[in-house]
Amino acid sequence: MSLRPGTRARSMSLFAVSGLAVGGLALTGAPASGSATDGDESVSVRAIESFAPSWQTTVPASAVSEEWDWPSTDERPLVRSDVAYINAALADIDIDLTTELVYDAADGEPIDAPRIRAWLEERNSPMAPYAEELVAAGVEHDVDPRLVVGIAAIESSAGKRLPPGSHNAWGWGGNGSHGLAAWPSWPVSIDEFTEGLARVYDTDNVDETMARKYVPPNWQKWLRTVHWVIDDI
Repeated sequence: MSLRPGTRARSMSLFAVSGLAVGGLALTGAPASGSATDGDESVSVRAIESFAPSWQTTVPASAVSEEWDWPSTDERPLVRSDVAYINAALADIDIDLTTELVYDAADGEPIDAPRIRAWLEERNSPMAPYAEELVAAGVEHDVDPRLVVGIAAIESSAGKRLPPGSHNAWGWGGNGSHGLAAWPSWPVSIDEFTEGLARVYDTDNVDETMARKYVPPNWQKWLRTVHWVIDDI
């Protein structure tokens, strides 16, 4: 089974508000490279989640557009009218704070966090809350997240049967209990296991060669289960 990814992720574009520097937050005056859309399509905003100016904050005159007609002093305090102007400008911006990573698998399936989460939740897996981390690690290390989940399914019933506190759902060897690796949290284990899997195995081909290397004594059942999970998600 070939799992070579296509486009690694779909992410939202960024845009910065022109000519503002408030409370130490510098906002540049042009779209980030490649962020503007063609035609009349709107530009998504990713980087502005909160905006709380301080009355004690000062703004360098050089950071402000000349059209504001501010005094030509080195710096001046923000006043109430400035904040009203800024808030009015922000209100006119189409802000979209959502972004979603999608792993485009070789079989054409878009693998996103809701898809992974739903499969794990059906099986009461402790890994379900970390679906976003599974997809992010897959995108980062070029590994189909379904493969990572499939190995967890056969090795530990998707994280339900493992050494306490190890966060090792994959039977990955190491210096911890029972000769297995142990990680401090699920996000860390997911990222480091996925990186290790990509480094040690040819994850583009989930086949007999991979199965025999991962679990020689029982490779056939291992391979059947992993393939089933990949197809089922």
